[in-house]
Amino acid sequence: SSNSGIISRFPARPPPGQPPSRGAMAPGSCLACSSKAGAASPSRGAVRGRRLPKRLGREQLEELSEQTKLTHKEVRALYSRFRRLAPNGFLDKEQFRNTMGVLGLTDDTFLPDRMFKIFDVDGDEKLSFKEFATSLAVMIRGTEEEKLKLSFDMTAGARGAAG
Repeated sequence: SSNSGIISRFPARPPPGQPPSRGAMAPGSCLACSSKAGAASPSRGAVRGRRLPKRLGREQLEELSEQTKLTHKEVRALYSRFRRLAPNGFLDKEQFRNTMGVLGLTDDTFLPDRMFKIFDVDGDEKLSFKEFATSLAVMIRGTEEEKLKLSFDMTAGARGAAG
């Protein structure tokens, strides 16, 4: 079966303190979408108080589409939802946990915390859009080997863990 529509099945939840937009899910009911992107580049650290650009630049779109095997449309949809969740460009661990409600992961923090640790490639305790998109893409479009490696890393609690 095709996974091409999976991103559209997870409407974004607005950041705390902002009312839900039309069609948005209730707090805690969205798949974790995250980022620390800067206003000029969604793959770099954000400056507090600055919003992510409304659209990804062509270069970032091409790069992410190539790296993730997601279509341009899927990357744009994921970015749009991520931007609503993390307008300043990143999600911290608590925000990430709060978005896991759609998976029923609200009571036990073990799996969301492990996912966050593995998704946070640079270890700065924030998830950028690029970090989130590339990890999510493995779950959606990765080879069996890539999915097994990601699962093993989450179980072990470290990237590149040896078995």
